Amino acid sequence: MDYKAFHQEIHHILAQETPHITAFLTPEEQAIIQSITKGQHVQFDGGFKNPTRQRAYFFTEPKQDITCLELTLKNKQGRLSHPKILGSLMGLDIPRESIGDIVADKGLVYVTDAVKKTIKYRLNRIGKSPVTVDVIDGRDIEKTIKLRTFNIIVSSMRLDVIIAAILHTSRNKSTAFINSGNVKVNHFPTNDQTHTLKINDILSLHREGRFVIKETLKTTRKGKYLLKIGKYI
Repeated sequence: MDYKAFHQEIHHILAQETPHITAFLTPEEQAIIQSITKGQHVQFDGGFKNPTRQRAYFFTEPKQDITCLELTLKNKQGRLSHPKILGSLMGLDIPRESIGDIVADKGLVYVTDAVKKTIKYRLNRIGKSPVTVDVIDGRDIEKTIKLRTFNIIVSSMRLDVIIAAILHTSRNKSTAFINSGNVKVNHFPTNDQTHTLKINDILSLHREGRFVIKETLKTTRKGKYLLKIGKYI
């Protein structure tokens, strides 16, 4: 991501003070906008209650410009998955930023209105499985966040200490991993291994997945922390 260009784009939008609607944004992009605007002059919408990818609406209210498509396998023995759905959509030359959340277990995908007809009339397979595509009202859908939880014991809440425990590696390797630009905290990149983490902080570790610090279960007699960690699955 070109952070400088993205910051300049947002400042330009704010300087214009005219209605502007973005394509779907990643959590990182949303966080940058929030840090610049402090929540003023912008609202977000992803088409349902708890989205990950959202559009930003500057100087205007969110509009009914997000479509929910329901994908139904004709072959009931098949299974829809996020990678298969995304791959099939992008195989139609649908831009990634035109695709919002994919709720694979419900067979739902949220897209901009501009691409809904292309998908409805051209998407006939997910992988090798034939599908039907219907437009539905997906506003009241609630996405289930699935976590695999496990516990770690750490001597402090420092970033390098917690990553070492999560990845079952040494502090030196954890520090090298951080310094190589592999870590985001709450969607922002960081190479500060001394950063103090908090409950509910989200760690994005390159090629390792996303993790959330769920809670402190207890403090041991030696002053160490027993933490519950959730890995997004």
